[in-house]
Amino acid sequence: MRNKEEFGFMENIAAVLHGARDLRIQPWPEPKSRPGWVVVQVEAVGVCGSDVHYYRDGRIHDWLLNEPMVLGHEPSGRIIDPGTSGLSAGTLVAIEPGIPCGHCQPCWTGAYNLCANMAFMATPPFHGAMARRIALPADWVFPVGTGVTAEQAAMTEPLAVGLWAAVKTKLGVGDQVLVIGAGPIGVLAAQTAHALGAARVVLADINADRVAFATKFDGISPVNVTSELDFTPYGNFDVVLECSGASGAFDAAVKVLNPRARLAIIGIGKEMDRRLDLFALQAREASITGVYRYAGIYPKAVELISNGLVDVAGIITHRFRLTEADQAMTIGENDPTAVKAVVLCQE
Repeated sequence: MRNKEEFGFMENIAAVLHGARDLRIQPWPEPKSRPGWVVVQVEAVGVCGSDVHYYRDGRIHDWLLNEPMVLGHEPSGRIIDPGTSGLSAGTLVAIEPGIPCGHCQPCWTGAYNLCANMAFMATPPFHGAMARRIALPADWVFPVGTGVTAEQAAMTEPLAVGLWAAVKTKLGVGDQVLVIGAGPIGVLAAQTAHALGAARVVLADINADRVAFATKFDGISPVNVTSELDFTPYGNFDVVLECSGASGAFDAAVKVLNPRARLAIIGIGKEMDRRLDLFALQAREASITGVYRYAGIYPKAVELISNGLVDVAGIITHRFRLTEADQAMTIGENDPTAVKAVVLCQE
């Protein structure tokens, strides 16, 4: 184990949410090593829409903020204490934020993302990673390739969502792909589709700023659609990745399906469709799959980043210090061009 001075140790602090719009930067307990765990100096944490929802509302669906909680579930960092992991101190790692119980039926069958006892960072009652140092089981840290930055490594989490959607829909070479929603997940899902050999990737959004932002990424065709969500001008598709959670998006997508198309529900919204055109789905023998986080996909996501096949750094538009975490939560309200904010925990 290296000494603390080599890592520039400062007092451990964290961004702790005490209630809606009540985020405090405060001292936080120093993490301790234990058998099978590693201690990590957190370098970067991406701000997810769920962090913002907790910040604004103190809840997401049935998850309620009943007690103070550290935010952040998109972290990267450097190993400080490797314990018995076999990793070297100083190794930069991407951190998978969900720790399943390992004892239930979903865990036994490999569907650990559906574990009812999942301890997922920054989901009540579990603390997140927006702190200077954290500890977690060694099985959930993944070394990244040479040349990968901490910011890029932190983007492994949102990339994993898009990659898992591609796996669930068996997306591959020659597919015609429609991605709905040009937020961070949508842009990364679109890039993933291109990296996996899709013949065409259309990325649709009603937000003109988001569409303009997405034009810089290779291999995808961003299009600005109206609030009526008419995708018919862009042809038919083999795979649809619905990342927006917008009302009407799914029904609009059904109208542009090729026979035996595959659809993935990724986005979650308050006004999501409650009814579907089942005959249209039946007549095309279309398949629908839900996408809930990911399972066993982090190594492949790290590989995509390490090989430069997906531009994860390109989605980052704003950077904040840990002491500025409240600004990171509100940048989307104040700047319409904001796409992805990252909190840098050691600056």
